[in-house]
Amino acid sequence: MVVDVKIPVVGNDKYGTVFQINSLGFKPVVYNKNSMIGSGYEVGSHISMVYNATQTAI
Repeated sequence: MVVDVKIPVVGNDKYGTVFQINSLGFKPVVYNKNSMIGSGYEVGSHISMVYNATQTAI
């Protein structure tokens, strides 16, 4: 599933950013497999994400 999200707040470089769909549990938002996006996007930015129910982050 591809989701387009408008970033509502700045992420955090220490604990990352998470996303939840329909109370299925929080999943980390990552790029390049396991790198946290942190504060790499400005508030109001739009990003397209691919939902992966088994995603983890380091």
